[in-house]
Amino acid sequence: FNKSKKRENYLYNLIRTSAIIGEVLVTEKYGSIFLKTFPGSKHEESVRSMMLTSLFMEGEYEKCIEVALRLLPKLSSPSKQHDICLHVLGGSYYYTGKYDVARPYLDDHVEMYEKSAFRMAALYFQGSNLSRLQYWTAAAELLDKFLSNFPDPRQNVYLPFALYDRANCHFAE
Repeated sequence: FNKSKKRENYLYNLIRTSAIIGEVLVTEKYGSIFLKTFPGSKHEESVRSMMLTSLFMEGEYEKCIEVALRLLPKLSSPSKQHDICLHVLGGSYYYTGKYDVARPYLDDHVEMYEKSAFRMAALYFQGSNLSRLQYWTAAAELLDKFLSNFPDPRQNVYLPFALYDRANCHFAE
């Protein structure tokens, strides 16, 4: 419906629906069209967030880094969009094995966003990242804190990984 007066809402809902069902390529394609066609839209921030989080959840980490690096300097801090962008950037560098590059983004996220929906993941990534860099004592402290703050295996998907990383710290020390 290219000529519809409600084109902006139709396109937004297409993006929202594709993000919900995990159609990353559709979300990315139509999100880009939306951002070009409707700059300054009330949905712009939401579209950017959906594009970034859907890429991250799908494991498109290199693409996430590319998008987040372009987006981060344009965002006000603190903001929901900045929270998502820092998390995705730190997590993407972590998952691509660029631990030294991930560290400042993870540290910034943990420091700035205590109430973030991504708090648990960011705290795990921060501790695990230090263990990958072989900063055993610092990693052990962060992992111990993480494990004490999130001990319930029904709510903490990172628990087995954190225990493994903590065991590596014990072994290394």
